[in-house]
This record gives sequence, C-alpha cells and structure tokens, in this order.
Amino acid sequence: MSTINNNTNPLKPITRAHTTHLMGGNPMLMDENKVPKSMLESKKIGITGTKTSRGALTDVTNNSISSNLTGKTSMQYSNNIIMPQSNARIATRSKSSIDCNGANLRTSALINGISTNGPLVKVAKRDMPTEMIPEIIDASDDDTNSDNMLIDQQEIPENIDIYDSHDPQCVGEYVNEIFAYYREKEIVDRIDKDYIKNQFYINDRMRAILVDWMMAVHVRFKLLSETFFLSVNIVDRYLSKVVIPVTKLQLVGITAILLACKYEEIYSPQIKDFVHTSDDACTHAEVIDMERQILSTLQFHMSVTTPLHFLRRFSKAAGSDSRTHSLSKYLSELAMVEYKMVQYLPSMIAAASIYVARRMTMKSGPYWNVTLEFYTCYKESDIILCAQDLKEVRKRADNSNLKATKKKYMSAKLMEVATIPVVDF
Repeated sequence: MSTINNNTNPLKPITRAHTTHLMGGNPMLMDENKVPKSMLESKKIGITGTKTSRGALTDVTNNSISSNLTGKTSMQYSNNIIMPQSNARIATRSKSSIDCNGANLRTSALINGISTNGPLVKVAKRDMPTEMIPEIIDASDDDTNSDNMLIDQQEIPENIDIYDSHDPQCVGEYVNEIFAYYREKEIVDRIDKDYIKNQFYINDRMRAILVDWMMAVHVRFKLLSETFFLSVNIVDRYLSKVVIPVTKLQLVGITAILLACKYEEIYSPQIKDFVHTSDDACTHAEVIDMERQILSTLQFHMSVTTPLHFLRRFSKAAGSDSRTHSLSKYLSELAMVEYKMVQYLPSMIAAASIYVARRMTMKSGPYWNVTLEFYTCYKESDIILCAQDLKEVRKRADNSNLKATKKKYMSAKLMEVATIPVVDF
C-alpha cells in the first residue's frame, strides 16, 4: 500500500457546534430526513410559528421566527439589519459589487450615504419609502450639472438573516464570516480530480457502486445527511492518497461510514452492525485496522466542508420551499455518486443544485437573481457548466442500475421529488 501525497491543512478546523448553530441549534432538526411529518405539513394544517416569508424551507431548517414583534422592538431589529430588503432600491453613482467573502462593506457604505467609488452622494434613508427617492435626487441636482449626474438604480440583495436577527442560535452577526471561512477551507481541502488515475485496481465505476451502497447503508441506519456527505469525502480523500486493491474497497467504505458516524451522529451504530450489513465481507479486526490507517493517512482531519454546508444556506437565499429544497438535496446526493463531479467545489455543486432545482420546479424565470449571486458568490454564467453536468447526472439516474439515492427520494416523506422530470436548458 503506497502513499501518493500527504498535504497538511493550514486552516484550523471549525468546530461542530458552529454548524449546529447555523442550522438552528438543534442537531436533530439539522437533517430534513428526520423532521416529523407533522412539521412538514404544518403549512397545510395551520400550525403557526414555523412559516416565514422566506418560504416553507424554514419548516425543516428550524430558522423560523415569531411574527409578534411590534413597536419599538421591531424597529430595533430593522435598524440592525445587514442589508436592505429585496424590494428596496437605493440611488447611487456607482454600480453595486458582490463581495465573495460574505462581507457587506459596499451595502453598509450605501446605507450611510458613502460611495466607495467616488465622493459623497445623497442617499435616501432605508426607512424612507422608495417613491421618495426621485424627490431627493431632484433636490440634490439643483446645485450640480444634471448632465454629469447619471444616477442609476441597482437592486440590493435581500437580507435573508433579518427574520432570525433576534435568535442568537442563528448567529446572524457573523454567519457571513463563517461561510467566508468555509470558502477558504473548501479550497484547502480540495480533492484531486484525477486521483482515480493513480489507482491501479479500481475505476470510477467501482467507486460509483461503492457510494451507491453507502447510500443504502445510510438509509438503512437512518443516519444524518451530514454523515453520508462526510463518509464519501473520507473515501475520496483516502483513495487520493493510498492505492488499494479491489478487495479492500468495501472495507474502506464501511470504515468511512463508521468514522463519519462517530463525528456526526449522537449514537453511532456498532462495528458488528456494519460487518453484518456487508454480509461479513470483513471482520471486526479488519475494520479497526482500516480505521487506524485512514485516520493516520488523513491526520485525523475530519472537519471538512461538503455541499450540504452550503446547500441549506443557498436554499434560504433562494427562498426555496420544502419540495424545491428536497429536490436540491436529491441532486447534490446524486452528484456524490458521479466521479466526474469531484472536480467541482462543494459550494459550486450546492449552487448548481439550487439552479437545476429551480429550473425543474419554476414555470418561468428568472432562475438566478442578485440575492443568490450575493450569497453564493457565483453568477449564473459561473455555474452553468456544473449545472449542465448535474442535469446529465439526473437524466442517467432514471435508467441507472444504481438506484439507492433515487429510492430514498421516491418516499412520500421526501415528497417524491425523484419523480420530477428533468428539463433541458
């Protein structure tokens, strides 16, 4: 067994608790697959307290707020927003820019009447009706040459965290900085897209069969979605560093699931359960030995970014309902089976999943907007190639022999999103 490379990680891993807070603080509500059916149907039966203007996604991500904020308290929240709401337009001399680090310096400058690309300009206050802006502009033009004062209006991204601004578990004050860290980390932990060429005994088809079997194990033990994504990441990182024979491939998959369970789950299945699931293809001692080898090779580095980290954030930015979000998860999990998708960063896979899901569920566009562009840091032109590949993966899933993922999303609990027909674009 030879080692191909062994890079160290210069970034300090973020703790598991950060992700818990981002998703609402309750680990059991982080996985949409474990949400009670009553909560998913709260919109139908009239249960209050879970539906917000961000869409039904809040029913399953625990990002809901109470709607009884009135008076002075409500005004305090509105004065502490990060960005104006989506319908607001602010007049300025320069075009707005997207900060891919998640910061909002440009927006803050606009709110305070400061142009980052020029001198001070008069800007309408954010609590002033939009229709008052032309009057303010006309008043300011009295002292200047109107021919040289070309004022254009730029749409401002919606502040998707304003509805959670009172909830400390949603960490709205620094959630953008956390995702800026995730973006740095996904580049540091990027997997070699051609690693399968260094494997003498296995190919991409064998990897796909393994990942599909891992999905079946994931469903059988009712594990968290985080566990599945992390286990596939462990397999890819280990195979990119160590050459293994075909007889050891399933053992690597079993051990990867075991390690992911220990990291993500509250109660991890026992080793004997995994051995039994594999039809006794390996022994207890072999799993322990492989666990030691994987941890040593990866230097105990289990804190990595996966598409799921970004998917929930991007779904919130898109205002996805439960059905569209479930379809996005289906697409991102299909991407894990396809070796070709390893070349894309987790954030791009998540963004492409949102884009394809919107294409499949929306009757008309726009399928991408300024809010999604701000929070994903991708323009539509940036993700179109990944979206095309993901669309082809979805097409092949209908006739593929690897049906574990499709079977999972054929269930009524996940709204049978696997039956939604794919569209060409």
